[in-house]
Amino acid sequence: MKHYFVSNPAERDLHECAIYIGRDNPRAAARFIDAAFDTFQRLADLSESGTPYEAISQAFHGMRRSLVNGFEKYLIFYVPVSDGVKIVRVIQGSRDIERIFNPS
Repeated sequence: MKHYFVSNPAERDLHECAIYIGRDNPRAAARFIDAAFDTFQRLADLSESGTPYEAISQAFHGMRRSLVNGFEKYLIFYVPVSDGVKIVRVIQGSRDIERIFNPS
């Protein structure tokens, strides 16, 4: 089994997403966290399964994206690494993703 590594920004994202979801449905927030970690592991095992994401910034070269299983409004951005994946961000899909990854 390969591993996933969650960046500090992705940890903050998870926390913020869970708080937002939990305002209306605390059980859904707990399911979201479980689904995110399950998806992280699936991505670690099958790192090429996501869609390539070409950010303008070279800092994100090789980044891919995938949906959180069961929460299709939420996207996981990750980079394959030798022993799994590094989770870069977890972002609600309606946000300005280009601006997040390419601040000017």
